[in-house]
Amino acid sequence: MKIVSSIGFTLLLIAMLLSGCGQSSTGTANDTITDSGSAQSTLDTNAPAENTDDLFVWEGTVITDLTEKGMAAEELVIPDTATSIDSRAFAFAEMKKVTLGANVEELGNYSFEKCKNLEAIVFPNSLKKIGQGTFRSCEKLVTVTFSDGLVEIGKFAFFGTSMESITIPEGVTVMGEGAFNPCLNATSVYLPASLENIQLLSFGLHPTGATIYIKEGSWADKHFEEYVPIDMYTDELVYEKAYY
Repeated sequence: MKIVSSIGFTLLLIAMLLSGCGQSSTGTANDTITDSGSAQSTLDTNAPAENTDDLFVWEGTVITDLTEKGMAAEELVIPDTATSIDSRAFAFAEMKKVTLGANVEELGNYSFEKCKNLEAIVFPNSLKKIGQGTFRSCEKLVTVTFSDGLVEIGKFAFFGTSMESITIPEGVTVMGEGAFNPCLNATSVYLPASLENIQLLSFGLHPTGATIYIKEGSWADKHFEEYVPIDMYTDELVYEKAYY
């Protein structure tokens, strides 16, 4: 009887061990086995998932790229779900016009670089920052509707565009080096009183001369000679200053 009981106990113990192994083998690398043997998922459900629709490639609320159809589109309207455009996301695309969604806050570095057909873009009031080289070499870009919420314009942001008149909205505090250099079609620039820093060579305007309009007594007024280049032949300021 003792032998039978011992054998029975041994078989019961083996069965219990095998049962435990079976339960743990059903868990994945991202599962946690509880005391009761059941599996609980520990997957991060908050991680942004990459998604591709007809025109845009998304990572969360950021547009990271264009689809083949998006690259070939003549006009793009960015959805209100987007909060930013990633670096180089739209570079070399074929569109002529872009309207940004109401919640876009930042345009990444070189995000529209060399969009050679781009003629017009409209910024929402949510936009706070235009990155470095954002519209560099957009040769046909003439019409830019700036937003009231804009704070910073990065280096070479509009380098090589064809803007004819440039009006920087009140609220912008920083304008990076070469931001509008060269914009050889521009004959007038309006600067806000809010500007606190304009780097040298921010402008490369109309070769026959242009006028920079500023607020009297503003930072742009007091530091005019620091950011406007001097003609190497005449030793005079290249652009005229006027108040508005």
